[in-house]
Amino acid sequence: MASVRSVLRAIFAVCLLLSGGVVASGYVAHSPADTAPAGNVTGSDAENRSLSELPPSSLTVVTTGSNRPRAESANGSRAEAEVVLYDRNGSIRYYNDTYDSYWDVDLLSKASGPRTVEYVASERLNASACESVGDDAAESGDGSEADGSTEDEKDGCVRTVIERLNLSTGATRTIHAARSPRADVTPWTDVDRINDTHYVIADRAENRVFVLNVRTNTITWEWYAASTFTFDSGGYYLEDWTHLNDVEYLEGGRIMASVRNHDQIVFLDPEHNRTILYEPYGPDYILRENGGPALLVADAGNNRVVEYARRDGSWNRTWQWSGPALRWPRDADRLPNGRTLVVDSNGDRVLEVNSTGTAVWNVSVGLPYDAERLGTGSASAAGPSAERIAARSEEMGDRDRTDQEEGRASDERAAGPLSSTAKGLLSGSVLSAALYVSPAWMGFVELLALCVLFLVSTVWFLAELRWRSVVAELREWAEEAERR
Repeated sequence: MASVRSVLRAIFAVCLLLSGGVVASGYVAHSPADTAPAGNVTGSDAENRSLSELPPSSLTVVTTGSNRPRAESANGSRAEAEVVLYDRNGSIRYYNDTYDSYWDVDLLSKASGPRTVEYVASERLNASACESVGDDAAESGDGSEADGSTEDEKDGCVRTVIERLNLSTGATRTIHAARSPRADVTPWTDVDRINDTHYVIADRAENRVFVLNVRTNTITWEWYAASTFTFDSGGYYLEDWTHLNDVEYLEGGRIMASVRNHDQIVFLDPEHNRTILYEPYGPDYILRENGGPALLVADAGNNRVVEYARRDGSWNRTWQWSGPALRWPRDADRLPNGRTLVVDSNGDRVLEVNSTGTAVWNVSVGLPYDAERLGTGSASAAGPSAERIAARSEEMGDRDRTDQEEGRASDERAAGPLSSTAKGLLSGSVLSAALYVSPAWMGFVELLALCVLFLVSTVWFLAELRWRSVVAELREWAEEAERR
């Protein structure tokens, strides 16, 4: 009996040492340089030139979120949300971290200037702050209040704004602001400008898409997901039924929306065609004159970027780029030169991939949400389809791994069947959620090792308790036998 326990204790100890070593090596390997902008060249010609001298197509604006708990401080690359402008060398040309989270960012028309953007941002407020801030409460056609709140805000609220930013001067102007009574949900994360006065908004708090006149603060059109989807659909999302995360106004008046928790993209009025994806983010519509109709989608739950072309009345997948280095992509734009700008949220980076699947540019930034390349048109409006440029589908995405990612890939191969089996058991959403709340240095292998560390520690602790109980029982039995 004692020899069996000794063997088990030795096995437990080896498992703890190995798993602890993997976690520690992952932490040590993630040096501070890994969170700095990649390709940041000190004293380069680009750095010595003013922002106005740089061509807009050499500048990329990125918005990021934050995993900082409300009203608490935090450290690390994901502690603060920001809107930041990078040049081709990865140097920062503009930075602002006023709000708790920055979401969608869109380029404005050339008439507004090549360096003017609009973004959605939000801030969480405590109850007293909620009472002091106002909002532009939009009213529907019947005069009822559509934004703002009449509910109890004792737990705080979220204030969401649409702001216009001149990146050259740093001047900002609030286009619209709204307050939500739920402190745990940001109601809007994406809007699309229709004209000077009207915006189409994806409202995930109310599970709807609506058109808002920001000048009169009235809703001129709205669509509720409940008119199309049943309440037993949407998966296990009791308080986030649709998670409407993207909306785009198309030519001809159609509206495209991403209903993430239903794994669908819908076209609203006049078309109602749908294509099923797994947790889609940020779909972009590629025009017919550029090789479309086609949809470029960041398929976050499957850790890939895909493109679907409309052919013979159905949507067919024509291109894919993915790999172990890609972790929860939430936006992808096809640039006019045929390259694809990808926002890799859990990978803490934004990268540019050419038609062969090779990453030709990247910057490291904590928890990015959206990105736009200045001077290239909004999203993928000026980009060609994958079929037109004969883009190669890169299933593994191994061309874009950095040296550190190569090391992690080697660790995954070394883990062998265990790693593959664990990945198979975890759905994309579960794994993405785990990586989202984990530190930036922790990849899948480190996360798996941490789980093993916790599991083995728990089993060993329970085993020791059981063994001590058995020993105590044997002693009592022996003492009782002696007394007899």
